[in-house]
Amino acid sequence: MMRYFSIHSAVRRILLRCLVGLSLLVPVVTSTTVQGQPSPPRRLISLMPAVTEEIFLLGAQDRLVGVTTYCARPPASRAKTKVGTVIDVNVEKIRTLNPDMVLASDLTDPRQLDLLKKLGVRVEIMSQARDFDGLCAQFLQVALLVDREREALHILEVVRRDLETEVARVEGLARPKVFIQIGSDPLFTSGRGTLMDEMITLAGGHNIAHDVDGPSLYSRERVLNQNPDVILIATMDRGVQRARQSWAHYPTIAAVRHHRIHPIDPYPSCSPTPTSFTEMVGQLRGLFHGA
Repeated sequence: MMRYFSIHSAVRRILLRCLVGLSLLVPVVTSTTVQGQPSPPRRLISLMPAVTEEIFLLGAQDRLVGVTTYCARPPASRAKTKVGTVIDVNVEKIRTLNPDMVLASDLTDPRQLDLLKKLGVRVEIMSQARDFDGLCAQFLQVALLVDREREALHILEVVRRDLETEVARVEGLARPKVFIQIGSDPLFTSGRGTLMDEMITLAGGHNIAHDVDGPSLYSRERVLNQNPDVILIATMDRGVQRARQSWAHYPTIAAVRHHRIHPIDPYPSCSPTPTSFTEMVGQLRGLFHGA
């Protein structure tokens, strides 16, 4: 179990560095600050669902004037003005909202971001976190940008304790083989180096796709050969029933035979905050090993 607790040690190191001096954090944000912009910002636009949720967690939601069409957590975020998707944004609409900072994904069209900078908008480009350590560091960077460091440190301390509790509850238990489906046509899964893979491990399961890197295509024949005990479906409601029906054609799979095909919320599973990451680990632990 020492391997899993090393993740918690990483969180402790992050917290310690913050207490000594937040400037010592390894940066996960690429700053493209326009000279003369005020700090902290008062009018924010978030182009990442997880960052939108983090701003609410930090109590800075009153500064949030625009989000993407995919920002749905918490429900109050749906009332914010929509400015496009994670990848493609409406530059003119953003300009009319008069933001003093845009928090963008590294997936956002760089040409649109360059145009925003030319219009005098401060842009911060945030990389996609690949593990829990990176997720916590990113959360702290958001907190720095909105002047909510103290709130972030408290949240991470609670998250660390809760995650340690979840890991301790599965110590010594047999690990069911798990397949996570994040796309149906073609079949996609989450492999090594993804947050979902780490969630499955911490919850006491074994991701059968751990030998492939990142989000990846995965054949049904390969799933059949590996015979997972549990199949997780991280997709919107419309796709869940189709996915269930598709797997029903393969009754030799243990997960199908024992009715262990479970839909999970795609937001906290695929685009989590530190808080929803830990909550998802708890939910998965319950699915794998019981309450």
